[in-house]
Amino acid sequence: MQLLTALAVISLTLPAAATAQSSAPAGAASSSAAIDQQVWSAISASVVDQDIDAMAATYHPDAVVVTPGATVPARTQLPRWGKDMETAKARGETATVEFRFTTRLDNAETAFETGMFKYSVIDSAGKATSYHIPMEALLVRVNGRWVVVMEHQFAAATPQEWEALKP
Repeated sequence: MQLLTALAVISLTLPAAATAQSSAPAGAASSSAAIDQQVWSAISASVVDQDIDAMAATYHPDAVVVTPGATVPARTQLPRWGKDMETAKARGETATVEFRFTTRLDNAETAFETGMFKYSVIDSAGKATSYHIPMEALLVRVNGRWVVVMEHQFAAATPQEWEALKP
């Protein structure tokens, strides 16, 4: 469970080939495109690049990460994820993360999104292990930039549930 929390805790650890995918329901505001670029694509790239600073830039300074067993300030969790990235890099591992959404409610200043992310770790032998984590995120636009203020991760889902979210 701690491994899953460390890995899933927010889609991070090492590089490989992250992509931010979104299947926005009809009627999603145009803010979704900006959120994809400024948050989800940025997180995906930070995972691939093993760049915890880039990931941290997608979170509000007072953001909270909620997992099935705890809540923690993002400013406390991000250094843990950074250590996980360093450990994985030392082992020759890389990672990717993809996002798919079921609900995207947004306006010019706030957004609430639900969906799932697929976090994959590729070991030094090339074997991939994927985790499918349902999630919710609350975002705000601050000084023209979208940031996460709350990320809620749920217990792992199945690959079939991930596939059901295909665009």
